[in-house]
Amino acid sequence: MRNISSQILTLILTIVVGAAVVDAQTARATNRQIQTLLDRIETKTDTYRTEVENRLEQNRRVNRNIDESIVGYIADFENATDNLENNFVSRRANADQVNDVLNRAWNIDD
Repeated sequence: MRNISSQILTLILTIVVGAAVVDAQTARATNRQIQTLLDRIETKTDTYRTEVENRLEQNRRVNRNIDESIVGYIADFENATDNLENNFVSRRANADQVNDVLNRAWNIDD
């Protein structure tokens, strides 16, 4: 799970660099590249969520007192990335939304 978490964070950091496209006059990445990154984050997050849920289910059989807050953190992260992607598509994305995604990712990685 740590490997997938690292991959998600790497993709998010790439978005931070790509956020310059939204706010700056000179683009360093194309809209297509940023959309590809957002799509990859969505796919990796879905894979990570499924893996976490499967592991939690396995552990529930052994120990019923499992902290399932990670599932909520993943849901919050997915909502933040969806918000960023929706605003990016409508050309309203900003640095605050990127920061929100990064903060939600930090909760998962912590």
